Amino acid sequence: NIMENLSFIFRDEEVPVTYASSVPLDHAKKALESEAFTNWVQNASRVRDKNKSLQIHSVELQSVDMFGPHRVGFIKLNSHCTLTDGKTEHAQRLPGICFLRGSSVGILVKLHCTDDGKDYSLLVDQPRIPACLELPAGMIDPGSGSIGGVAAKEMKEECSLDIHERDLIDIPQLAYGKETAGIVPSPGGCDEFIRLCYYERTVTLKELDTMRGRLGGLEEE
Repeated sequence: NIMENLSFIFRDEEVPVTYASSVPLDHAKKALESEAFTNWVQNASRVRDKNKSLQIHSVELQSVDMFGPHRVGFIKLNSHCTLTDGKTEHAQRLPGICFLRGSSVGILVKLHCTDDGKDYSLLVDQPRIPACLELPAGMIDPGSGSIGGVAAKEMKEECSLDIHERDLIDIPQLAYGKETAGIVPSPGGCDEFIRLCYYERTVTLKELDTMRGRLGGLEEE
């Protein structure tokens, strides 16, 4: 099959893009237009080391996973990139593999039981791979609203708990200020940043027993 030439602009230069034979052309185009990819390009433009800056020479889209017909879910790419001062011929090759999945919000929940005086945490168990207990969490999609609003929505969907946005503490913002994007758990290979929010409430033993094993979440997710 003849592949269409794709590209994007980085530091006023056109960067060629290739895509694996398993990636349909329309998916490749949607990936380049996605918020995850454009954010990756913007973040890369800010990478500097003393008098050196990052230069992207080419990008290969190795896989693009779609969430439905129009929404780009995950992108795996391999880029040829170097760190250079723009003056000498010697450039440092940098690791270029990255998994793009966008940002998310997670909620650390503390439940204080008034009957036994103990503190409990709230985790969810979802039927998916990889399987593990996890914090209530969700993706931050374009146009999804404020961080606190997304967190409150996930608590309602996954835990059937109605909470107010004003009751959440944005931990990264508390630590680093309003300009922070969040915590980056895998900076060497993934673009994801997580906004961790803290929430606590008092409960009774009866309420705790009701929460244990409660079925929640959206069936389609």
